[in-house]
Amino acid sequence: MSLPNMTLPNMPVPSVSLPSLLAVHAHPDDESLFSGGVLAQHAAAGARTAVVTTMWWKGATGSPP
Repeated sequence: MSLPNMTLPNMPVPSVSLPSLLAVHAHPDDESLFSGGVLAQHAAAGARTAVVTTMWWKGATGSPP
């Protein structure tokens, strides 16, 4: 199953002092699907951004990255 192509509106970032932005997601790549645009937009405007991903490996197949 593929995701539809989506175009997000070019929304202006306020010219006020931007806070740091921390995105916490359960799985790697979730930030790309759910908050990547917001993170990129704020980073381009000068905000400090960071991403934390977690994953519980017990019972998972394969090896941790």
